[in-house]
Amino acid sequence: MAKEEQPAYKVANMGLSSVTNTELLSLIIGGTPDKAMEIARCVMAVCHGSLDNLARLQRYSFADFEGLGTARINAIMAAMEIGRRRQAEIFRKDMPLLNSSDNIAELLRPGMKDLNHEVADVVLMSQHYKLIKVVRLSEGGLTETAVDVRMIVREAVLCNATVIALAHNHPSGNRTPSTFDDKLTKSVKAACETMRLHFVDHIIIAGNSYYSYMEEGRM
Repeated sequence: MAKEEQPAYKVANMGLSSVTNTELLSLIIGGTPDKAMEIARCVMAVCHGSLDNLARLQRYSFADFEGLGTARINAIMAAMEIGRRRQAEIFRKDMPLLNSSDNIAELLRPGMKDLNHEVADVVLMSQHYKLIKVVRLSEGGLTETAVDVRMIVREAVLCNATVIALAHNHPSGNRTPSTFDDKLTKSVKAACETMRLHFVDHIIIAGNSYYSYMEEGRM
């Protein structure tokens, strides 16, 4: 690779905007320019050129690429995590009131959409829909997350929350609720009514989209 074609040379002379996604990845991988570009091309080919697909790759998937050791895999995953945290930080900096399903989904999406296993969070809010705290309730398998309704109520009481929203992810990207999701929604609603908590929504994060029980008139 000629010097003027190397990503590092392009960045130094024309800025980061001058390089492709593959070239950016090669800079993260490091090492000799030719080898780094070879590995980056292989990775981006598997991801069909999509950074969103790259962010969803799990550690074990990177092990399939020759030349990617632990340090390089850590560097790629760290870069993806920085992007997610920046997105969450920007949202939280000027956080709107969490009085809509879209705002709640925007809050939680960075920490859920790229996972390959189900997790469940509860969003604790004041009566004016201001965020108090997000609590990770559980991490489960690919198809079901076990959520302790008692833990939801306990966290709300400890934080003096009066409004809550429940959320979990579907790693498959299918936003359709399962029978278990429906039963969980009913259980949480019943518990909240007993404790005089306003259960505002149950949201399912599925990649870049989401399903809202509230928006679908199922609350």
